Amino acid sequence: LQSNEFDVDRVLDKGWSAVDETFDPSNNCYGVVHVRVLRAQRLPCPVGSSVCAVVALPPWTGKVRTPKTKAFVSSTGESSLSANVCADWSEEEKAAVSMVHAYSSEESPIPYIRVGILFSASSLGMLEFEMCSLEISCEALLRNPLVPICGWFSTTMSSQQQQTHDRDQTTLFQMEAAFEPEEKVVRKLLNASATITNREEPLQNRDGAYLADDSSIQSTPTTSSANVKVSSDIVADMVS
Repeated sequence: LQSNEFDVDRVLDKGWSAVDETFDPSNNCYGVVHVRVLRAQRLPCPVGSSVCAVVALPPWTGKVRTPKTKAFVSSTGESSLSANVCADWSEEEKAAVSMVHAYSSEESPIPYIRVGILFSASSLGMLEFEMCSLEISCEALLRNPLVPICGWFSTTMSSQQQQTHDRDQTTLFQMEAAFEPEEKVVRKLLNASATITNREEPLQNRDGAYLADDSSIQSTPTTSSANVKVSSDIVADMVS
């Protein structure tokens, strides 16, 4: 384990960005929110406990569980904010989940990502308890579609855990997320990118991987998902 994996430069408390920006309602549209669970530290559970995260996208229903991992003691340096019990899902491909933002009209609310971190002292995973949770608005993701954003967040300890653990020890949780609009919005973004670059280069993600080939930038929309390969590229980018 490399110590810098759990080093924290900044903790986000209220959202993906510390800067408040005006939100354009037109950015709220139907699409998929991709979330990759990465790491947690300062966990109020015994070393060796089975730990998992449960991800939801309220107000929409449904929850997705990550694979379980074992809690361990980090060996990070003094410069890090952590020196306690940690969990790491960064090597788990199944820790990347996708949830639908079921936008239907201008009245549809902006969803938020809720993550609950659960543990069980039993190797069988029975009698799970929620240690802490966090809720983060998807506003910044909708404002920057197709762009994965990563950060460390402070969590809220459950009332049950507050009775038995130090309330001043805030669990920190790291995740990465991106919003993929529905296909017609993606095509609009791709066409806008093609206009700016005179179609010299297709749209790229943060690591330079192509989000679509030249054949996907068309003046005549099609319903075939084969021409727009955004979803698989975003997930692959977040898992890598």
